[in-house]
Amino acid sequence: MKIATFTLAFASVFSLLLIAGCVGGEESPAAPAYNPNPALDAPLFDTNTSAPSYQYAPTSQLEIAFIDVGYGDATLIRSQGKSILFDAGPDANADALGNYLRKAGVQKIDILILSSDDPLFINGAPEILRTFEVGEIWSNGHIYSGANWEKISGLAEDIPISDVEYANSFEDGNFTLTVLNPFPGLKNTDYSDMDSIVLKAQYENFCAVLFSNSEASGAVGSDGGTVFGGVDNRILNGPISIEGCKVLKVSHHGSGNSASFQLLERMKPEVAIISVGKSPANTKYPDTTLLRRLLLKNMNIYTTDKLGTITIKSDGQGYEAQTELARDTSYIAFINNIAYGKQSYFN
Repeated sequence: MKIATFTLAFASVFSLLLIAGCVGGEESPAAPAYNPNPALDAPLFDTNTSAPSYQYAPTSQLEIAFIDVGYGDATLIRSQGKSILFDAGPDANADALGNYLRKAGVQKIDILILSSDDPLFINGAPEILRTFEVGEIWSNGHIYSGANWEKISGLAEDIPISDVEYANSFEDGNFTLTVLNPFPGLKNTDYSDMDSIVLKAQYENFCAVLFSNSEASGAVGSDGGTVFGGVDNRILNGPISIEGCKVLKVSHHGSGNSASFQLLERMKPEVAIISVGKSPANTKYPDTTLLRRLLLKNMNIYTTDKLGTITIKSDGQGYEAQTELARDTSYIAFINNIAYGKQSYFN
């Protein structure tokens, strides 16, 4: 079996050409128009020589699907015959999430992980609990409240619920799912988002770090993204290594206060996944500062609202990324234009 080769050279050159006008004072040429509805025969993932390419399709032993649930989060992790759902999205897209899981062949959710009490992350859970067998539930240990949590509690009364914290893990064969946040003794009773669950998913030599709704305190407003005691800093100072994990699920819909420079520098991810949609409150995510930070680290950016559900597959050595809609040169140009203020993400 070939080992995956992730090619960054062309992408780096392409990005530099796009931003050259900003550096040299000349206008860069107009970017290709972004087409959100490509032809039906468009490739599932980018095969253009001017963009990153994944040169083989591995025999998948780990699949992580970042499901398009609009402005919210829902991630399906599958390995060793187990299905783990990390958050369940907003209630407005609960039916769509259930349909996706059924089409994907999911019959039982072995672990349902509810990262925080944010409605955009857990309000789809009642529909999941009504329609799927659930083995156990993980929460971050905060006392949740509200009408929707009452629904969840009622539907889950016969399901074991565990309050998880740093270093807790689930293992099955060569697959390990490890909790990187919250930290014991450091829980923030005033701001539960800081204690949103963060996961490290690993199969043999491949790993991915999956944030939910936490923020890297101090990252906003600077391409450097400094950290002052935030979640990123806790993780970087902990004994569980994230170095070499190739995939980063960015927290908080790609806010400016996520994915600090220090985290990117230590982890050195190649792919950034942002679960985002148009906010009911008109919040401008993904943030331009965050996108610049990712591009400055030569990362390849995937957003669910433009590309649909994004699936990472790994054989434990290499990996590939698949998208429902084409990730072509117009998309890459679009992301660069957003990062450098040349157009608006949501028109």
